[in-house]
Amino acid sequence: RCERATSSRVPRHVHGRDAGIPGSAVLTEAAANWTDEQRQAIAQRGGELFLDAGAGSGKTSVLVERFVRAVLEDGIEVAAILAITFTEKAAAEMRERIRQRLRELGAVEAARAAETAAISTIHGFCARVLRTHALEAGIDPGFSILDEREARRLADEALEAAVEELAESVE
Repeated sequence: RCERATSSRVPRHVHGRDAGIPGSAVLTEAAANWTDEQRQAIAQRGGELFLDAGAGSGKTSVLVERFVRAVLEDGIEVAAILAITFTEKAAAEMRERIRQRLRELGAVEAARAAETAAISTIHGFCARVLRTHALEAGIDPGFSILDEREARRLADEALEAAVEELAESVE
């Protein structure tokens, strides 16, 4: 079930299974600033969660708090958590904020572990999975991912070759 929120400070969509709100042992100064939807998203532990909202709505703060609480309250190892975001910049910011929050709460070892946590873009996550299982996937373990410039160059070359082939077949 997706819920729409009208405030710009809350996620437009909060979706997950078992959205019960368990009690929380980690109380934050920021907790007073959470909206009801944000509190629900932070507290939900029973499955996946999809947050979709505009810029500046608090998505990263909610995800950081969920990550930290999963580690400190639920005993989940940092290495067992996957956090996906859209850009490398957002992933780096999330990683730093998680590390900072864990240090604030005295969880120094968990903060260190967050340095190598699976916090990335969907592309980065897929690349990690493919690198780990390249042979099983039937791909060269030394594969590389095209950057935007190289992809554009190859697309241009393919288009040029297709036009040339078409021109030759018409003659």
